[in-house]
Amino acid sequence: MFESQAQTSFANMKITTTVLFLFLFLFVSAQKSDTVRLKQVVVTGRAPLIEQKLDKTIIHVDASPTNAGLNALDILGRSPGILLDKDGNISLNGKSSPLVLIDGKPTYLGAADLATLLSGIPGSNLDAVEIMTNPPARYDAAGKAGVINIRTKKLRQQGMNGSLTVGGGMGIHPRSTNSLNFNYHEGKVNFFANYSYSYIDRKSEFHLFRNIRNQQTQAILQSFEQTTLFHPTLQTHTVKTGLDFDISKKTTVGFGVTGLIHPARETNEDTTFILSPARKVDSITVSNSREKSHFNNVAANVNLRQTFSRPGQELTADADYLHYYSGNDQLFDNFFFDPKLNTMHPATNLFVHLPAKIDVYSGKIDYVHPFAHRLRMEVGGKASWVKADNTADYFDGVDVDAPVNSGLTNHFIYKEQIQAGYANLNKEFSRKWTAQAGLRVEHTHTEGIQLVNNQDFKRNYTQAFPTAFIQYKLNKSNQFVLDYGRRIDRPSYQDMNPFLYFLDVYTYTAGNPDLRPQLSNTIELKHTYKDFLVSTVSYSRTTDIINNVINQVDSTKVAYLLPANVAKATYYSANISFNRSVTRWWKVSAYVQESYNHLKGTLNNAGLDLDKYTFYANINNQFEVRKGLVLELGGFYSTGGLDGTRISRPMGTLNFGASQQVLDKKGTVRLSVTDFANILNYDGVVRFQNSDQMTRYKPDTRVVSLSFTYRFNKGKIVKRQVRSGIEEEQGRIKSGN
Repeated sequence: MFESQAQTSFANMKITTTVLFLFLFLFVSAQKSDTVRLKQVVVTGRAPLIEQKLDKTIIHVDASPTNAGLNALDILGRSPGILLDKDGNISLNGKSSPLVLIDGKPTYLGAADLATLLSGIPGSNLDAVEIMTNPPARYDAAGKAGVINIRTKKLRQQGMNGSLTVGGGMGIHPRSTNSLNFNYHEGKVNFFANYSYSYIDRKSEFHLFRNIRNQQTQAILQSFEQTTLFHPTLQTHTVKTGLDFDISKKTTVGFGVTGLIHPARETNEDTTFILSPARKVDSITVSNSREKSHFNNVAANVNLRQTFSRPGQELTADADYLHYYSGNDQLFDNFFFDPKLNTMHPATNLFVHLPAKIDVYSGKIDYVHPFAHRLRMEVGGKASWVKADNTADYFDGVDVDAPVNSGLTNHFIYKEQIQAGYANLNKEFSRKWTAQAGLRVEHTHTEGIQLVNNQDFKRNYTQAFPTAFIQYKLNKSNQFVLDYGRRIDRPSYQDMNPFLYFLDVYTYTAGNPDLRPQLSNTIELKHTYKDFLVSTVSYSRTTDIINNVINQVDSTKVAYLLPANVAKATYYSANISFNRSVTRWWKVSAYVQESYNHLKGTLNNAGLDLDKYTFYANINNQFEVRKGLVLELGGFYSTGGLDGTRISRPMGTLNFGASQQVLDKKGTVRLSVTDFANILNYDGVVRFQNSDQMTRYKPDTRVVSLSFTYRFNKGKIVKRQVRSGIEEEQGRIKSGN
């Protein structure tokens, strides 16, 4: 059923060789076209799709017509080096747990709720996606894979201006994304506001095939074939407003408030066939669930920027407050039948009420001081306080009036304090050599308590996170950067929450209060040729890897996911990024990566030793048919990867888009067809000890979307600061399930 490792590696080698030859062809073509381009100047108002900087890669969202009708999560999944799994978990360059920021501000959400938030932000609100695989000491040390910063659109013109976007799409069911951006800048005052609304109605299918084996002989004792149909209906209202005021030419204060309301409903239909070793049906279980949830948050920021007489010298400060609240009510109806669909025993009901609230306070200050002889110093500090209050109420019935299930009901409170300080020095020794070194120190204090059984824990630890960069400019065309960084991934608040979250009577997830943070050390070497061809090789080693581990209870036939520190991981990767015009009307943006991931440790008192080679390619072609009309064809392909004990199977997609400027370039019409071949699937296998599982997930990804954007912005462009002081905690909250 599954190809061997040797066959996979051989296939990967063939694919890699083919793509490298493609890059060689594009490279030579670009060199040949240099002479032609020198003889004539072509001015275009469109930003490049991908822009390569020294310390980051920037993806300009509006440069891609196929982004029409998409949300922020979809756009991330189509960005070079970024992959999403079926649950919306984000990985960067094959490594999980990047720190995701929005306008430099962390979301304070775990994977599930972060996916919910991003799926409610229309792509029309986004300006760019910034990817930093090894950020400097100024950034929080969280995120072993690096930092992804999502920049929303900021209007920077005098007077009153803005934009309006309306759009709709059709997958299996309809969906819609709409937004309004407004800005008024007059004198010393700049006011901005935007509102967005999205509606998504989709369906997806999930298949689970699981064998229960004898621990000693590995003989199959029983098999499960499970099919679940998901049908969520989601709405998201997002409001963001703020004010910047120039007290003087050197002093600016800013205020900002963001609010989000996310009501949702979901119905799931689950059918499980339990088979004998001879693969004959022993029994059938039908589980129907109905879920009603709401997820709300409000965030407030106050910031200050002070410049001085010395150019480049500045002081910035931020104070932030965030409040999240989520409520989740679920009703499970379970029915049990024999192979002839006769009732085996009475149906059961389980009602679950899962309220959660999280409060976050954060303060941050940064100071930059340039010295003589091209030396620059940065110093700063940050403190954050977090309290998460989670309740799980279970009732053996259809509502809260039913008898309480005391064996499942729980109440968990988690508190955390982090204090951090950093220093960073940058020195330009000559036109060819530049060096930068930084050190960040973070002290963490955590405590958690389960009020039902009065169990608690406390932890204190202080850790240092050095970073170093060396840049060498060989000539105008070639530059090299060698960098090193140490980073941390603290467990999400919900991963330490011991609550149970049920999919059906045979499947659930749970948290683990004993989780330790995972630490990683990464070194990478990057070569850039003429700003369009970037090659990178990297190595990283991570200890105390946190992964969701599939466990099963043979006596009850129940399988459950439990996060655990499973092993140490060694990771090697090599990638090439190409972004160039092959001809005057054809632009190519391509990214390929070959990586090797080796996981070694102990799991469930047994040795764990898994490895996987992975190939990934993301290619986008843009064709300027005529002035104002652009067509686009692109997609990605991955051979799969290693996620804990799970090996994901090959996956890929193809997308088509078109954009046309109208109304004297004040308006843009965009058409997109995502996954038009309907080939995107998320499949995986687990084989460890007596765990033997295969999953197949088919999302609703073939969507036709049409959008229209009208811009009424006029006036002189002026710069406006976007301030934020929070950089980690928001990426660790899972306020729902």
